[in-house]
Amino acid sequence: MTATNATLIDEDFADEMLRVGNFVPAISLEGFEDATDGRRGNGVYQKVIHALELLGSKKLIYGISSCYTSANYESITSEEYLNKLTEMGAWFIWYFHYMPVGNDAAPELMPTPAQRRAICFSCCFSA
Repeated sequence: MTATNATLIDEDFADEMLRVGNFVPAISLEGFEDATDGRRGNGVYQKVIHALELLGSKKLIYGISSCYTSANYESITSEEYLNKLTEMGAWFIWYFHYMPVGNDAAPELMPTPAQRRAICFSCCFSA
């Protein structure tokens, strides 16, 4: 398993995944287009969606890695988001919370204690 932004996943890469047989990417998404592009750069969301469609067309296993913040918490835990990922063929979602580190850190984006508890509860007790 590896974490990736998926922007370099193309047909050749997917074919190599098929050949290898035991490589599973956890693809970074911060939610829908505005949130993902806001964090990762303009156009990244559409590149990721293209990669997900490609992997799905080849029936390859992949999952999603989502960093939740106080700003995107509601959208990335929504049924709409989870249903979209399921429809696109994601096998799992891994949530991790934003930790403000470095000079450009934004402490206001750190999830609230209630948001962190809710993620823990939903992950541990969902069917």
